Amino acid sequence: MDNQKVKKHKEDSIGEFIGNLVISMIFPFMMLWFGPRYLIKGKYLKGIIIIVIVVTEFIIVGKLRGLF
Repeated sequence: MDNQKVKKHKEDSIGEFIGNLVISMIFPFMMLWFGPRYLIKGKYLKGIIIIVIVVTEFIIVGKLRGLF
């Protein structure tokens, strides 16, 4: 155990989260990757924020385009 390297998990910075959020807003199908990824890692607030913002974006764009 002494000779083995311990793998440390890198914490996501706020800049990386905002970048993932912007990518999810531009390409909404990426929400299916980033949202559950944060939820599985136990970062529930970040995962829920991404999912809620992209769904809200769909609703707003749908109303403006007359789809809903």
